[in-house]
Amino acid sequence: MIGGLMGFLGAFLGITLWHFHQKKVLASSRSRTRLDFISGKKIWSDLECWGNKEGWKLKSNSETERMYKKGSFCLLVQHDDDKVHAEAWVEMHMFFIKQEVAIDEAVLLCSFFYPKVIMQINRLLVILESPVKIREFCKQRTGLEVFASDKKIWCDVERWAKEKGYKLKSCSETERIYKRDSSFWTVWRSDASVFASFFSAPPSSCLLICQGEDRIHIEAWMEVCMLASKWEIAADEEDMLRKKVWKENAVRINRLLVALESPIMLKEV
Repeated sequence: MIGGLMGFLGAFLGITLWHFHQKKVLASSRSRTRLDFISGKKIWSDLECWGNKEGWKLKSNSETERMYKKGSFCLLVQHDDDKVHAEAWVEMHMFFIKQEVAIDEAVLLCSFFYPKVIMQINRLLVILESPVKIREFCKQRTGLEVFASDKKIWCDVERWAKEKGYKLKSCSETERIYKRDSSFWTVWRSDASVFASFFSAPPSSCLLICQGEDRIHIEAWMEVCMLASKWEIAADEEDMLRKKVWKENAVRINRLLVALESPIMLKEV
């Protein structure tokens, strides 16, 4: 009986800690994707036809505003004279948390389903003659076609990798791939990812270095795993650089670029 009680208290404490962690993680994301544009059209009939065709349900309406939902996806459209304001977001429900996250957050764009929904919204924006659209995909890798160099770079690279905790994953005469796994503690204390939870592995930093005759080519990305899925997100993805693990990763890679005398650096903020 005592063992059962201790197990219950342990589970309750674990869920409570995870709840506060997820609240912190989601709070680091933008809450909504917002667009403003001018349209001379009477948009409500077009909006109604689009909603019926794409499977979005009308949740509220007034003379100047419509609110549509499709599952956990939400779309708010406001129309005043010729001005149109649109907001799109995802409602995240995790235990006691109900949080809004912008629909074009980079870590969401990696999945298969989110870009499909964004395509539906972008089709509406075309109908409404909007000059702006929501991006449908995020960049997967940061590629640097860097610099002419006759340096023997591998000693510098190995020294940097040992100092920063990167492990060599593949090696040839001209190409090497390094990987650095984040610890669960690093992710727990940071705002690394919407997917930082019991259902995902911490994001890993990956680096490909290829030396040619007159140049060095570098690709940098973060590997995010959730359940059976594995996604790549560019190391300098603007959305993710607001998150601590991404920023620290960019700083580490820039230390290597300095050692290799590169005039090009990754964005850190």
